[in-house]
Amino acid sequence: EGPTVQVSAALMVAVHRWLRVPVTAGVIIAGGAAGVAAAFNTPLAGVAFAIEELASAFEQRLAVLVMAVVMIAGVVSLGLAGDYVYFGAMAQRLPISDLFVLAPLAGIVGGVAGGLFSRLLIAMAGSEHGVFTAMRARPILLAAACGLVVAITGIVTEGSSWGTGYDTTRHLLAGGDASLLFGPGKFVSTLATALSGAPGGIFAPSLSVGAGVRAPLTASIIIMEMTADRTMVLPLFATALIADWASAKVCKPKLYHTLAKQFTPASQNA
Repeated sequence: EGPTVQVSAALMVAVHRWLRVPVTAGVIIAGGAAGVAAAFNTPLAGVAFAIEELASAFEQRLAVLVMAVVMIAGVVSLGLAGDYVYFGAMAQRLPISDLFVLAPLAGIVGGVAGGLFSRLLIAMAGSEHGVFTAMRARPILLAAACGLVVAITGIVTEGSSWGTGYDTTRHLLAGGDASLLFGPGKFVSTLATALSGAPGGIFAPSLSVGAGVRAPLTASIIIMEMTADRTMVLPLFATALIADWASAKVCKPKLYHTLAKQFTPASQNA
């Protein structure tokens, strides 16, 4: 979803410049929301993503623009790919007695894993240590080293750590089994891919890693829309909120916001 958000936002800016319309933060936010909505066929999650992650101070007047752009993106996506559910329609139920056990357990485990992922990525991406500085000065060597890590991880996990993890996740949601190395493998491969500088997403792999992005509202809604299952709304919200809390204990800064500072002029960060 990373490149989709960036491309959509860039297209919004390009169109506004072509029409000689002033480019505001709202234009970029709306474009990013459209990217999320189109990538997963999840319009509600696109709006939630804009409110929760792209705009730290979302203004009410942007709501109409965001919803209009997301609606258009949804219509275009339906026209090109048809009406589909990303993971296929599910019909799962979680008894209330199990909710009090599984939600905290999944939330804490996923939150700690996601927080650790964010902490490592932020530390490595901005580290002034000689090794990391030297690697960043040689981007081709860095990409090759990260690619080697991804390749080895994929071989160890029998290929389950490669790609978005869609097939394995879909298999698990359908009641199948997966290697215990799937989660750790996605952790390592996603971290290596992000460090390499290659354009890629973090949100989709976070479905396997844990609460890396720390957007509980978006996470709950996007899973609900990806599975067309409304019966799991409360368990999803409970787990996501606990995961967000646990992730913040491990890594207080939000991942997207911290990484974005690398591309923001120092005067704006002050």
